[in-house]
Amino acid sequence: MESTYFNEGVFRNREMNFTSQPEDQWRFILAAVAQAASDAELTHIAGGPVEHLLGHHRASRIDHVELNAAANPKFARMLSSVCKHMMSDDVWARVQALQARSDGSPAAEASR
Repeated sequence: MESTYFNEGVFRNREMNFTSQPEDQWRFILAAVAQAASDAELTHIAGGPVEHLLGHHRASRIDHVELNAAANPKFARMLSSVCKHMMSDDVWARVQALQARSDGSPAAEASR
């Protein structure tokens, strides 16, 4: 069952993707991952905020993503559900490299 906090966050994220600065989007992603209570919630974060951020702000954020994936297993697991969306080929290749290091979680299996 998804948490109330998460459902409120989904609504805020829809507005945030199109109006907020990249740094605000990044802080939202980190907070959402920290609060996510299930792989289903991580999948929502991957398929919305992360894909949008990397699709629109490309190289300015992929370094942050790589650092967080290395330091935070939950964040890395969330990345297993990211799809290319509007990412450039070079950013997508870096995301795929992170996904290849995935632990095979349910979120990873669902994205294939």
